[in-house]
Amino acid sequence: MIELGYIPNVNLDQMVAILLKYKEEGKQASAKFNGKTFYSDTVTLDEAYLEITGQTRDDYIRSQKE
Repeated sequence: MIELGYIPNVNLDQMVAILLKYKEEGKQASAKFNGKTFYSDTVTLDEAYLEITGQTRDDYIRSQKE
């Protein structure tokens, strides 16, 4: 497994995209974001947002606009 650790200057969407790219290539990777570890074989955008913010991505974006 490729352990990316914390990826500097990357937001949550970008971190998930990086992990999903590894998944497309058939590689297992992990990355950390705000103290949580995410894995390329199981990560989804909504699941990552739920872990970090307690909301799905759409709900989080909506709440930031209010």
